[in-house]
Amino acid sequence: KVVFAPTYYYYPKKKCSRATVSPGLAASDDLRESGLRVGTGHRYCIRAIASFYSDHPFDESETLFSSDESCFVHYVRWQASISGVISTDPEAGSLPIEGVSVSWEIMGAQDNIIASSDDSEPAVTGSSGRFDIDFDFLNTYLDTDSYFPV
Repeated sequence: KVVFAPTYYYYPKKKCSRATVSPGLAASDDLRESGLRVGTGHRYCIRAIASFYSDHPFDESETLFSSDESCFVHYVRWQASISGVISTDPEAGSLPIEGVSVSWEIMGAQDNIIASSDDSEPAVTGSSGRFDIDFDFLNTYLDTDSYFPV
């Protein structure tokens, strides 16, 4: 819903807090620190509030003290990337190898496969032997608390 305001000179009933918000590690990208779970949704809302917001659009005798809420649901995603090079052994000159398909699996806590290269575009090395894999998951089964070998 779009709301038009004649001016922005609205005075709140009480002052806003001037306290500094310091979330520290609670807002960290490290999901183990923030406590956020991949795949969960968090609803964020905002509304304008004042002692006199505006006249009611349908009832001239009523005054509004708040706008409607504007809300958005943000889903926690896990995003990462891996870059690498496929080459011959150093004794063979470390020459790049072109055309190698790189497969991968993301494992869960019970050694179950959460996602794999079968579910996405294959990563294939170019003439430089380089490959890049981008991850972007919204899977609630992704274990962000444990360490797994690469």
